[in-house]
Amino acid sequence: MQKQYILIPHKNSGIKLLGLTVAERAKKMLEYASIVEFKPESELGDVVLYPCEIVGSHRLGLEIRTIKVPPSEVLALYPQGEGRPVLLVSKEVFAGLWEKHKDPNILYQSALALLTKQRRLKEIAVPVERKQDFAVARKRLLGSLRKSVDGLVSRLINRPISITLSSLLVHTPLTPNMLTVLTFCIAILAAYMMALGNFITGAILMQFSSILDGCDGEVARLKYKSSSLGAWLDTILDDISTPLYILGTGYGLKQTLQPPHGTIFFALAIGSVILSLPGYYVSYSRLIATGSQDSGRVSWSATPNPSKFRRFLTEYLQPLTKRDGYLFIFMLAAIMGFPWLIICMFFTGTVLVVGTIVTDKSPKDAKYGTTGQVGSLTVSHETHISR
Repeated sequence: MQKQYILIPHKNSGIKLLGLTVAERAKKMLEYASIVEFKPESELGDVVLYPCEIVGSHRLGLEIRTIKVPPSEVLALYPQGEGRPVLLVSKEVFAGLWEKHKDPNILYQSALALLTKQRRLKEIAVPVERKQDFAVARKRLLGSLRKSVDGLVSRLINRPISITLSSLLVHTPLTPNMLTVLTFCIAILAAYMMALGNFITGAILMQFSSILDGCDGEVARLKYKSSSLGAWLDTILDDISTPLYILGTGYGLKQTLQPPHGTIFFALAIGSVILSLPGYYVSYSRLIATGSQDSGRVSWSATPNPSKFRRFLTEYLQPLTKRDGYLFIFMLAAIMGFPWLIICMFFTGTVLVVGTIVTDKSPKDAKYGTTGQVGSLTVSHETHISR
């Protein structure tokens, strides 16, 4: 039987924090972890009595879900600082309490009086009692948006900016899918500017699109609006915008350089886009096979006994193939007056992708998993060129 929850009200329950009230955030966090709201008519399971002033990321809900409470016991989960504990009440104990008390506050106090065990929560849990607590909780929630698989440019430049933008966007009516489409439109505008020969403007727009690309997922996580459709939309539109950007750059070079140089770069742009198709095919095949929608969860380094060439490709050049990294390098090339380097670097990258695929000796029945699994195929969400 699933765990069920009852929110314990607090004077700060209705105060908004990053787009949601404290109570809404607690409710969505628990439901994200598949802990369902308690209803008297439903089959009784173990019950989580959750003081809704305690703020944590989605990982806090997942931790609470995995903790088991022994039969006929009450377990208290204390946050790292001061504050009321989260109570896990076994269904046997809760049945007796519910018969006597229907008010959540009285129910909580009665369960606390029957406490049998206690422990500290591992995940960050911030009780928002005072004004300064909200600043701490806000910082913790925004910090949880960082991803361990972020590339170097994303960690140092893109993510800090996108998180700042997301902290503002959560207060607007914009949905994550709207942000995904907006990001795509900016990328299309960047490709158009490249095609006109406005290389610096186009490259800067594409870099901004790369930064904004993180906001849809961040807003989705902050407001618990993640969806399979949104993940696929983000992945597919990214994979359309990058080739269009390269083709726009190639066409812009064809229009601005003297023949035959411009024609050669345009031909290289077309060739590199064609060469990138096998990488997209393999990536989407593995995504579909694993039921994932995040292209960043696909890796190219799980082949057994890799050759030195393959190890060189997958271990040493992989950081350069992350989307955040190469778009930033493309912008620098354009600003320095060498837009033709964009085509050269992308063409080289696609050739290496083909080399990676050709040297893949993984068994045909290999089980491709996700981050953290043995033999998993993992890369960051931004690794579109490396597929």
